[in-house]
Amino acid sequence: MAGFNVGANAFLSSEFKLAQFAPNPVTERGSATVINVHPKEPKIIYCSGKFVVVKSLVDPNDCFVYRGHATTTTVAKFSPNGFWVASADSSGKCKVWAWDNPTHLTKMESQVLGGGITDLDWDSESKKIVAVGDGSGIIAKCFLWDTGNSAGEMVGHSKRILSVGFKQTRPFRIITGGEDMRTVFYQGPPFKMDHSNAVHTNFVQCVRFSSDGAYAVSVGSDKKIQFYDGKDGSPTGEIKDAHAGSIFAACFSPDNARLATASADKTIKVWNVAGKVCEQTISVSEDPQVGDMQVGLLWSKDFFLSLSLNGDVNMLDPSFSTLKPVGVIQGHQGAVTSMFFNRETRTLFSGSLDGVIISRDLDSGRVIKVKGTDKKHILGACHTNKVTGIAVMDDELVSVGWDDQIRYASVASNLYNSAQSTNGQPIAIDSFAPSKTVAGITNKEIFAFQGQTKIAAFPVTFTPTCISMNRDAEVAVGGDDNKVHLFTLDKATDGTFAFNPCGLLEALRSVPTALAYSPSGQQLGVAEGSRVEVFNTGSWTPCIQGKWCYHTSKVTALAWSPNGRYLASSSLDENIFVWDFENHNEKSQLAFSHAGGVNAVAWIDGNNLVSVGADHCIVTWRLPALSA
Repeated sequence: MAGFNVGANAFLSSEFKLAQFAPNPVTERGSATVINVHPKEPKIIYCSGKFVVVKSLVDPNDCFVYRGHATTTTVAKFSPNGFWVASADSSGKCKVWAWDNPTHLTKMESQVLGGGITDLDWDSESKKIVAVGDGSGIIAKCFLWDTGNSAGEMVGHSKRILSVGFKQTRPFRIITGGEDMRTVFYQGPPFKMDHSNAVHTNFVQCVRFSSDGAYAVSVGSDKKIQFYDGKDGSPTGEIKDAHAGSIFAACFSPDNARLATASADKTIKVWNVAGKVCEQTISVSEDPQVGDMQVGLLWSKDFFLSLSLNGDVNMLDPSFSTLKPVGVIQGHQGAVTSMFFNRETRTLFSGSLDGVIISRDLDSGRVIKVKGTDKKHILGACHTNKVTGIAVMDDELVSVGWDDQIRYASVASNLYNSAQSTNGQPIAIDSFAPSKTVAGITNKEIFAFQGQTKIAAFPVTFTPTCISMNRDAEVAVGGDDNKVHLFTLDKATDGTFAFNPCGLLEALRSVPTALAYSPSGQQLGVAEGSRVEVFNTGSWTPCIQGKWCYHTSKVTALAWSPNGRYLASSSLDENIFVWDFENHNEKSQLAFSHAGGVNAVAWIDGNNLVSVGADHCIVTWRLPALSA
């Protein structure tokens, strides 16, 4: 491993990143979600948790995650020249950072509002930004992009502003809409209030100008579309009851002849602007559910996208030759907490904090959300809470979560078909394919399943923390008593199974947080807090102790390479270490792998890893210098 070992100096992990699978937009019920497109590249930008995601619509592996915000991000947009990005968060801060620079340096950071920013927009010259939102004082501000200096005084709203639009032609104008059911027009620069319109009877969810500046439009929770003259802001027409539910988003077509609207009634409608008549009605699902509410729209020259409340990005045909999505971009919307990699099929199953499980084929790029039977669940999640463990046995996907359920799904159909309650809150599961057995732990017991039948259970007096299953049906369970408890899963002559204690590892300095048997079954990797140690099975003598101590926080997972030479460890310190079992002093480091911590790691093959983390991302890594 010489040449890859970094000693005391960590290298930039991006050098070894094969692909990064970024999360989908995080949506909020009852409000619009902004998706923006790059003016020259086929890339979209949106917010997900504390991060800003730029994703290619051509290559799903081509994505970038900006991690510069300390609080939840709310909106992000490219500047019209494509060089910069303005992104804002729930604390009222706005950052302007470089897109065309590979280091993505921050140009400007400003505390724009006292409360969260809900929307922002650029002027056509990429010189000014307007941001709106909430706060005890100023709730709308136009400022210079490079200094943050104010470009006017914007008043007129008495409640939170939800949306803003910047007229892209001279004379410049700004329109805002908010929870006070009013739209306000501003002239400038410097911008000042010209007049307000009380034309809505409920929240104004979205306001937009046409690209030629001839029109402006506002839509709201009163199901109404209101048109304005783009220059003077006077109302010019309306469409009442345009949808059967609240309208969350609107956007003009590239030629400004049509307007698309997205609604809580789970449809998208395309309107003729001149005649104010509906030309198309689009439903993204044959069986629409709550999660199919439409909360965002993007209509560019080459792409027509809508965003569902469940986070799905629907790719629609701009020519409307078909009224169904031609593709759907799916992904996680929260921290990825567990995963299972099937090396035979090269399929990765990942579960997140919100109960969603995603199936991803690493070769074809095919991504499918494993759906549950509860159609009322907004996200279409398998579990109603954090997914803590995943395993695959033949064609059956098994998962456990903090909803105290063990659930079963068909790998072929990606649909859950049954579930069983667990005795206590599930913490983790592990499997060993030859025996077709899944073993798991809750805060009350150790259990084992074959198929959907529970074959054994063992109540415990300690609280289990981690589990690993050996090839010889030996099960190791870490406990909060600073011990590793060893069991055999034995089958009696009458066909029944039972867990029988067979050993105990007591010489641990702290609570074990991760366990992993080597492929040969002759070693057991044990993580004790931030330390990694290895014991010989049978004799349980330590073969590596006190050497692998470079993590600075809790180790979350251990994974052996297929040949058993390397042991990978992931940690909350955002690092992944690869330890050489033959040369104990050799190590490799993937630094800053996931912002907020790495939750799990697995080997794709002898030279490639996959990891998941608190940044909602899945990343594959290339380790070229590993010895066979």
